[in-house]
Amino acid sequence: MAKFSSLYICCSLIFSIQLLFLSLQTHGAAVDDVCHQTVDPAFCQQCFNIDPRSATAAPPMLGQIAVQWAAYYGGNTKIDMHNAMMRTADPGVKNQYSRCIDLYQTALEHFQAAPGELSSNAWAELRKNAESIRAGVDACEAVFNHNAPAEVANTDRLVGIFADALAIIARSFGG
Repeated sequence: MAKFSSLYICCSLIFSIQLLFLSLQTHGAAVDDVCHQTVDPAFCQQCFNIDPRSATAAPPMLGQIAVQWAAYYGGNTKIDMHNAMMRTADPGVKNQYSRCIDLYQTALEHFQAAPGELSSNAWAELRKNAESIRAGVDACEAVFNHNAPAEVANTDRLVGIFADALAIIARSFGG
């Protein structure tokens, strides 16, 4: 009887370890699957590599990671744009910064709603908000005639790719 019990425990342990590895592989593939569907898969991977949780995250957690980092960088860029707007004397450039600040404020409001949408599985609303964020980022680039200052252009690209990833995740759940 002791041999059967030991064999059962051993087999259960091996099975559990196999399930763990399968789970890690499946979630690790989630970031690859999401990024592969974006306009710039390599940059998407680079963005998600900011956070080590991305390597094993399931799609909803990837959404949370995207929200956290995009809101962080977007918020900092909004502050940087405000500071640049205050430093410039050119009214045209001030107006450009002001318009982008407004666009980023709207994007940040959408990002603030995203955690609730993720936790309540409001996939259609999440997708709509992610697409609005992307549109705002693109509009900010357009304000500067696609020649935005480096700090704005870099964040536009990062926030945009995270918004794309969020929309892809929402669509994968029917949103």
